[in-house]
Amino acid sequence: MFLETGGTGLSDMRTDESVAAGAKTIVTACPYCNLNLQDSAKTRNLELEVKELAEVIREVIL
Repeated sequence: MFLETGGTGLSDMRTDESVAAGAKTIVTACPYCNLNLQDSAKTRNLELEVKELAEVIREVIL
């Protein structure tokens, strides 16, 4: 792992890009990314849902 110091965090940049593109949901297969993206969306009050790939597959199958 690494520690982000100063500036805009990667998860904040990704959530900003997603909102700018009109996305309502971000899907990731990485548990660490999932936590960071959820934290970014929640602390910045973004209307953006973050899901793991397995969740999306489960929704499609069931």
